[in-house]
Amino acid sequence: MKKHVIDASALLALLGNEKGSDKVIQYLPNCVMASVNFSEVITVLIRKGVPESEAITIANDLIGEVMSFNKDQSIEVAKLSQQTKTLGLSLGDRACLTLGKTLNLPVITADKIWKKLKGFEIYLIR
Repeated sequence: MKKHVIDASALLALLGNEKGSDKVIQYLPNCVMASVNFSEVITVLIRKGVPESEAITIANDLIGEVMSFNKDQSIEVAKLSQQTKTLGLSLGDRACLTLGKTLNLPVITADKIWKKLKGFEIYLIR
């Protein structure tokens, strides 16, 4: 199966057993995640009361490949802010999209609004 970039929203949907979890499971073995989004997942788990060490273990067990957020990606994320301003995309959203574009891989997300973007291959989980 082809590799994919996974967004925090998709992984959190899986962890919350939400609609679309089955699709996330299907893609998960071949997913890569931006370090920014990896941090988002751990942050959300901790905020929901999961102990820090357990939150880190959960994220590590699910995502084998985490890509560092570098200077070039930082610039691309900033440039993407104009294109996505009306959609309300966060820095984390733009980091995920930028990683997909950088690696030339589709992006898996739960955020339906992303389908309005041009120039990205987006797979919705629901």
